Amino acid sequence: MKRRAWKVAGSRRASLAAVTLALGACFLPDLDLAGRPCPCADDFVCDAATNVCVADPSGSTSSSSSTGVGGQTTSSTSSGSTTSTSSSSGTGGAPGVLSTPLVLSGSVADGVVGLSVAGAYRLEFTQPTNWQLERWFDLPTSDVVNLASQINRNMLHEPIEMQVGGNWGGADEADFLDVTLTDETPARVLVETTLRYPAGGAFTVHNTYSVHASGRVGVRVAITNETASAQTFDASEVHHTSVNEMLAWAHSTFANGDAAMFQRTDGATPFPTVLTMSFGTSGAPGQDFPTNLYWDTGGQTTLMPGDAFERTGEFQIGLGDQNAGTLAARAADVMSPSLVVSGGSPIGSGYDAGAAAYVIASGGGELSFGASSALERFAPAFVIEGWAPQDWTLSRDGVAVASSAMPRGVGVLVHHDVAASRLVVVSVDAFPTTATQAERTFTLTPI
Repeated sequence: MKRRAWKVAGSRRASLAAVTLALGACFLPDLDLAGRPCPCADDFVCDAATNVCVADPSGSTSSSSSTGVGGQTTSSTSSGSTTSTSSSSGTGGAPGVLSTPLVLSGSVADGVVGLSVAGAYRLEFTQPTNWQLERWFDLPTSDVVNLASQINRNMLHEPIEMQVGGNWGGADEADFLDVTLTDETPARVLVETTLRYPAGGAFTVHNTYSVHASGRVGVRVAITNETASAQTFDASEVHHTSVNEMLAWAHSTFANGDAAMFQRTDGATPFPTVLTMSFGTSGAPGQDFPTNLYWDTGGQTTLMPGDAFERTGEFQIGLGDQNAGTLAARAADVMSPSLVVSGGSPIGSGYDAGAAAYVIASGGGELSFGASSALERFAPAFVIEGWAPQDWTLSRDGVAVASSAMPRGVGVLVHHDVAASRLVVVSVDAFPTTATQAERTFTLTPI
């Protein structure tokens, strides 16, 4: 396992000047307001994870807020039946809660790697499934009830199953070759596995999960012919999503069958929901059993030596008990991405579906970027390549929301890989179609 070290900059500190008291001409010593319990004074924001005050990256007056889905700040902004989680009013004020970070626990050596966001979700990748996504916990309802399948497939998500020579095989039956963790940051973590399908066979399967703090998880699977001759597999099924058969669930499809959801209908509320989507396939998902969904990629496929067959998808967790309108809007956002950028240029189409992120090449100076207003946008992520300045500020609608000194910001989590000149911005906000372009646009400014 390879890991890239990350650091969260320490809180800046501030003090009040000594105040002269008229009564008795007494003097108070400097008051250090950083590290005090929330609520916070002006120029400080509340770190929800520790309930202490830290310096506001914008330097603006803090204000109170409530905790909503995924542990993020909730506002009353809405679009139809959809309530948005938003950390900025767009009026120059910044609510005083920092975004809740993604936390990694365990290790490959331990046999379990956990990824969690406090108050939202925990995912666990495990050795028995060759490091696929075996367990899912919805933390607002329970931190002990595994919502993933435990009888039929023993995992929440499996990127692909293949039929070769008339025999079907999955991840837990393949030869294990490698697992790596990269971008181990509070913004996102990438879990990559390489397997051989079937065991001892001709194909390698490389799976990549891009797990964002927002609960959006991009999935990329690539099948490669590693032999010196043409090889054929009969069929494949992608994005198997399977939930706990011992619990009660409802399921629906959206976006002409390219998206589907499971929502629990028993137990504690708000009922947990998983939304799953497939790209490059057509038709409604199939089912092997009532709490399973997958997409069929079609018939016989022949790969020449070194050629690859790739499919991408996404699933979303930490959603709570959302109605069909909200889930359909989330699916539409994923299926129809649209990037607005100045000071840089889109890479390819401007959206990497397998990474669940917009991708941008930096122009070397100030860069502005955001998702278009054509649809409601939910927690967009941006990967900026070629970003060299080590010191920077990130603002939205004229308000600084993060900086190189405070990458864990208000409504965003940012990671800058200086060596790779790559900067990742993960928003945890939703942007209704009524938001102005300024309210939905981030500006990255070198210092």
